[in-house]
Amino acid sequence: MREEGGPVRVVMHPDPARAGTNPFVPDLVASLPSWCEVSPYSWWRATTGRYDVLHVHWPEYLLLARRRPRTVGKAVLGLTAAAWARARGRSVVWTVHNAEPHAGHDALSRTVLRVWARLADRHVHLSRAGAAAAGPARAAVTVIEHADYSSSTGVRRAHDGPRRGLLLFGRILPYKGVEELLDAYARLRSRAQGAVPRLTILGDAPDPDYRAEVERRVEDVEGVTLRIGHVDDVELHAAIRTAAAVVAPYRRIGSSGVVLLALTLGTPVIARASSSMAELRDEVGEQWLRLFDDTTDPDALVAALSTAEDEVPAGLPDLSRRAPRSVGRRYGDLYRSTVRGAR
Repeated sequence: MREEGGPVRVVMHPDPARAGTNPFVPDLVASLPSWCEVSPYSWWRATTGRYDVLHVHWPEYLLLARRRPRTVGKAVLGLTAAAWARARGRSVVWTVHNAEPHAGHDALSRTVLRVWARLADRHVHLSRAGAAAAGPARAAVTVIEHADYSSSTGVRRAHDGPRRGLLLFGRILPYKGVEELLDAYARLRSRAQGAVPRLTILGDAPDPDYRAEVERRVEDVEGVTLRIGHVDDVELHAAIRTAAAVVAPYRRIGSSGVVLLALTLGTPVIARASSSMAELRDEVGEQWLRLFDDTTDPDALVAALSTAEDEVPAGLPDLSRRAPRSVGRRYGDLYRSTVRGAR
């Protein structure tokens, strides 16, 4: 048993140093207190290594695969590692980024993720609304807000140049409502009496069939620029800073890294209404986060798009509650509490 106040050793998935890892993870690691020692996950390390906490983000990427036989293999290894950690008195922390996983909606995948949820003894939600929506859990539940991205974007500063156009960025996936956005944008152009802001869509499209569908839909709509593929951070950040608004028309949306990155860079966001987005809107102000509800008004998104260039706020939204060092300290305190609880 280690002395009180000694280092807390964390095994984390995904690997913070791996190219392509969501910046949430390396930013979190960089913001943790100095007494947190983080190592990347491997099955060998999780089952034989010396550590205190196993911390997993997006368990679907640890446990699931596109093909059923590979899902079985990954699930056996990943769930065994978590069960082994629990049996040895180590804590399994799960940061719940999504109310529903982006992948894995078949019966086997749902079963695997239910078992995972039971094995994780600490669930970290990114909003109070997200925790409430998840319902009762056997695990201890903590809310630690999604940090802003100033660790990776640099000092936050307001853009003082012109802002033009609408931007959707990030991985292009079916749940993100790209078709609904294109339909709304087409209706906006057909009704407009004057100039209409251009729409730019940037990001990778991992599903070739869906990519082909999006490309086909874009061909039918004037005023849209589609760029599929990797966009480096410098170019992406410049595109965000100079847009009049970032659009996040996702069919389901809880906490969103896309929304937080846009707000970090001082660009307002148009997003589909949800309890988590309403909580964030109350924090930053409706001038920075404009929500639409097309279940009650089919033209709500059209209306939001139509005024985007006319309603660009000055300055920066207040994200002080989400300062990376503060968020990192809260995760460090969580890790420390699990070590104390195991003694």
